[in-house]
Amino acid sequence: MKLTLEEKLYIYGKWNDYHLSILEGEILGDGCICSNGKNGAYHFSHATISKEYEEYLIKNMPRGLFSENQPYTCYPNIKNKNSKIYYKISTNGFIDTIHECYKRFYPEGEKSIPKDLVLNKVNCFHWYVGDGTNIKNGHSATFCTNGFKKAEVELLISKFESIDLYPKMRKCYRKEYDKNYYLINFLKDETEKLLRWLGDSKIKFFRYKWGL
Repeated sequence: MKLTLEEKLYIYGKWNDYHLSILEGEILGDGCICSNGKNGAYHFSHATISKEYEEYLIKNMPRGLFSENQPYTCYPNIKNKNSKIYYKISTNGFIDTIHECYKRFYPEGEKSIPKDLVLNKVNCFHWYVGDGTNIKNGHSATFCTNGFKKAEVELLISKFESIDLYPKMRKCYRKEYDKNYYLINFLKDETEKLLRWLGDSKIKFFRYKWGL
């Protein structure tokens, strides 16, 4: 008898807090949850230039969540033949946990920060790997929160402060869009404290974000 996706997840890999934290971290960064528009099912998808990282996500999420032929290869800029190859993963079918996460992060249909979000080492690690930068010889870490509103960035900073990390909000003007964006920036001492808290980079491709 052919098993449904939910039955496979139940048998092979149940969701736990670790899996949920990974999902939260990916959504805070470049990951997204959207509907396929057909049967109301919501799926999580993520793309990056690092195949190593997509394979890491598949390995560390519940077994059966992704089909065996993933990650896919894709070209974000199909008009540019020299554009970088990206690797993409995407869940299939209706999964309650992902649907619940969608309702938390997309209450009005647009990605936002849920008030009940609790930052921890796992979701911050995945957020930083996906949407963080580190410049000035590894002494200035930044979370690229330009997709969020100023009030949401302030909320995220307050959540960092609740775990004894004290970043600053930095305003960034994008001339091409004539718009201000707000980023979360860690100065030298706070960057060192952040990276010690996150632990070593588990992904060789992204070791540069640890100043290595």
